[in-house]
Amino acid sequence: VVRPGSSSYEVYVIGSDAFYIYHSSNLGATWDTINHLDNSQIWTSTWYSMDKNGSAMVAVGASGLINRSTNGGTNWTNYNTWIQAGTMYDVWAEYNNTKVMVVGSGSNTTKGLRSTNGGTTWIAMDNITTTSKYFRSISMINSNTGYICGSSGGMFKTTNGGVSWDSLPFPGTQLLYSVDFVNATTGWTSSSSSSYLWKTTNGGNTWTSQSGPTSAVYCVDMVDANTGWFSGSSGKIWNTTNGGTNWTAQTSGTTTTLYWVSMVNASTGYVCGSSGTVRKTTNGGTDWDTITTPYSTTYYKTDWVNADNGFIVGSSAYTAKTTDGGANWSIETTSGSTTYGIYMNSPDSAWACGSLQAVYKWAKAPQGVANWNNEVPTTYYINQNYPNPFNPTTTIKFGIPKAGNVTLNVYDITGRLVKTLFNNVPLNAGTITYNFNGSNLASGVYFYSLIVDNNKIDTKKMVLVK
Repeated sequence: VVRPGSSSYEVYVIGSDAFYIYHSSNLGATWDTINHLDNSQIWTSTWYSMDKNGSAMVAVGASGLINRSTNGGTNWTNYNTWIQAGTMYDVWAEYNNTKVMVVGSGSNTTKGLRSTNGGTTWIAMDNITTTSKYFRSISMINSNTGYICGSSGGMFKTTNGGVSWDSLPFPGTQLLYSVDFVNATTGWTSSSSSSYLWKTTNGGNTWTSQSGPTSAVYCVDMVDANTGWFSGSSGKIWNTTNGGTNWTAQTSGTTTTLYWVSMVNASTGYVCGSSGTVRKTTNGGTDWDTITTPYSTTYYKTDWVNADNGFIVGSSAYTAKTTDGGANWSIETTSGSTTYGIYMNSPDSAWACGSLQAVYKWAKAPQGVANWNNEVPTTYYINQNYPNPFNPTTTIKFGIPKAGNVTLNVYDITGRLVKTLFNNVPLNAGTITYNFNGSNLASGVYFYSLIVDNNKIDTKKMVLVK
């Protein structure tokens, strides 16, 4: 940065040091440090860029960190106070998106949050914010009555839409992974140790251990008071048709950990887990068929509003949506956050949550979406966009014959990078169609390049005319 009216220079460097900007006024001969954190800031990470104009300074970093100083770096204000070191594990939302609740871990004010205006503002949920426990799952019967569970046998109930939560007695102290109520009185919870599955018929006042599972149960999902499934370690999936009196093992076809099961009805449902595992049944679990997805990641949760429309979410923000029962997937993004929770409240709306206390809202968009299918080409390719010229949307299609890390960049006529559509994303073999939206670009000539495993496949020209 050149000082106005002076021939000397000031140099600022920012990067992996989470706390300091490095500053030199003698071209790097010596350096001092500037602490650029807000005094009340409780989370920091890698910082990627900064700029200075007079006494104003702005620094930006990982997962949306934004800090600003107006007095040359003496004092700083954090403009993304939502980011914290904890994790949100599960989310629920009303059909109309007015009331939303998320639960997880973190500071005393953020283990449970609720919104009554669609996420514009958030309020800490009473009682659960000050407990030493953290929470993994939420099950709402309606907009007022629901349950949450978590560490140390933590089980809470609300009857006023999350305004307050009452602690319920639970006979164990293990981590409770999931809770599922079919009505206000009858529900199940699953755990990681000791007795692995529990049932209540009196609204959580007493719990009875159920026989069947002999190892960790990560999810239980009941379609009604009699019929349901649970999934767990080593590919285990079991079914009951008599309210849990008896559980019958089914053959999932995998030995990977199955973190979640989501049943649409007594016939159709899905499970997901580690190593990119997603499986589907259409006959009540007699057969579980492999569903091919864009990623080979760990999927922590899947949620469906019907047999066709569903989401899968997992590590490193790998999120995908399908509208045809898993035959094809649109690639979504949750901004780098590992995503643990997903809740679809309609085919056109969903909420997700994950690490760094992140909460995301998804709404159906007519453009700017990448669609993936398992039509595997014999060679790498990227087609000419169509239409071309375009205004302001066009389609870019490419294929990869084997799994790889994919980057798709758009450059202007000078070679300057203007958009990154995929940023080293590990995709499975298949064909991808990207609906590119250039509404925020000026008219002109642009180039787009496909790069797989750091090897450039091809570059093509497109023309935007407004």
